[in-house]
Amino acid sequence: MKSTMLQPLGAMLLAFGAGCDPPPKPPETPTIAHTLAPPAKCESLAENCLGKGDTRARIPKLGWTISPPTGWHYAQESDATVAEKNGGAGAVVVATTFDSPKSPWELKKVRIDAIERLSKRVGVQLAQKNVIDVHLRDVPEKLELEGYKLSIWEQEGAKRELAAGNVVVLVGSIDGRELLVLGFAPKADEADSRALVDAIQSLKKQPPETDSGSAGPGGKSP
Repeated sequence: MKSTMLQPLGAMLLAFGAGCDPPPKPPETPTIAHTLAPPAKCESLAENCLGKGDTRARIPKLGWTISPPTGWHYAQESDATVAEKNGGAGAVVVATTFDSPKSPWELKKVRIDAIERLSKRVGVQLAQKNVIDVHLRDVPEKLELEGYKLSIWEQEGAKRELAAGNVVVLVGSIDGRELLVLGFAPKADEADSRALVDAIQSLKKQPPETDSGSAGPGGKSP
């Protein structure tokens, strides 16, 4: 950023070099105080925060972060972190956490309910009513992140408004809590699909020194 002092200092140096007195000061004019707006907390999509490549957005109540795709609007809401492109009609990725059930037999039901709630929250329509049960009953693929093996599966035939595409779900237990990530990308847009994959692969723990439930301005870790 160019210094705002460059021009006045330049004029003063030229006057000093010429051996002449500095020009008289102009009469003072009243100035209007400008109050800088506080930095955005990025806790709502209405704040229009954009992912900038190195942005790290908090995932609630877990101590993990995710990198929103560059140029996507994102928000660190109280119960979920969401990033989307083109509002409610384009690609989206949303992450949330919840307590793991005490009984193992409850795990599938709790996960099904959570996936259904999360998909409705971001306007993603799954292809079939029982699609979640089918995938959770079968043995899904495993993705290892930060030493945890998480279940991941993809389903074609999903929709978000008028856009048809694929939905991907990542779910797994992490230290007594469930991490759930759901993403949608229009089928015809390979760039959005790649951005979605990169966002999921960016999931990681916050460094201990910043694991205090808050990130820097705009969701970026200090």
